[in-house]
Amino acid sequence: MNFLEAKKYFFNECASVLDKDELEELFSRITEHLTGLSKLELLANKSTEMNVEALNSIIADLKIHKPIQYILGYEWFGKFKLQVTENTLIPRPETEELTLWILDTLKEKKNQNLFIIDIGTGSGCIPIYLKSVLVKAEILAMDINQKTIEIAIQNAKNHHLDIDFFQDDILNLFHTFSEKFDVIVSNPPYILESEKTTMSERVTAYEPHEALFVTNKDPMQFYKAIVSFAKNNLKKDGFLFFETHQDYAEDVFNLCKENGFETALKKDMYENNRMIKAMLGI
Repeated sequence: MNFLEAKKYFFNECASVLDKDELEELFSRITEHLTGLSKLELLANKSTEMNVEALNSIIADLKIHKPIQYILGYEWFGKFKLQVTENTLIPRPETEELTLWILDTLKEKKNQNLFIIDIGTGSGCIPIYLKSVLVKAEILAMDINQKTIEIAIQNAKNHHLDIDFFQDDILNLFHTFSEKFDVIVSNPPYILESEKTTMSERVTAYEPHEALFVTNKDPMQFYKAIVSFAKNNLKKDGFLFFETHQDYAEDVFNLCKENGFETALKKDMYENNRMIKAMLGI
């Protein structure tokens, strides 16, 4: 089956579970993965043969709504190819925007020995990106799930970056720290269990629920815990960064202000309130 035959076959097989824009995007990604050729190279070589068995396996997974990232086993975050499994939240473009905001904020401190922690690190996408630029920084990253930590450790090793990953729970923190942080960053769980019925099956059936949902009917649960942690563990001129749900962004903003932080709210590429930067002040 050549490239053009494979495209027609793929579109016919997946039309009932994916819309046309998704079909185009996913087919490009799948064929690049299977052939090692770029989209432009494939268009110039339409007779390229496809691995039909591998393509059928991917189609079968797509039909049960499995995310393409878990099917292929990786996702791109900036220039970084990161391993992902069902123990890791899939990195999103909005999180990359947050990371770039952190780097822009710290650009004058790029060559300093900064002390940074990422709370709820998942695949390790945020600390990996930060460490690649802030080469002198000491970066810690924690997650509640040991299997998640193992994936993050492997991702850092794959990119030859020295990051200290460890298991802990911000709601019941075991570790203590000998010095205060220049930056605390987190993209914590904030979705109520009751919202599952309105969400895509690709998310609810596969992505780790502990990274998505709060179970005590308080979507601010983790933000409150991290703000409390920051008040005791952030340097006076340090920064606290959050990714938030658009529905709770103003609540997180107000929470930070009420706790003495100078706070800024930033929209993402879709014009949704998504990111918070807070500073304790000097």
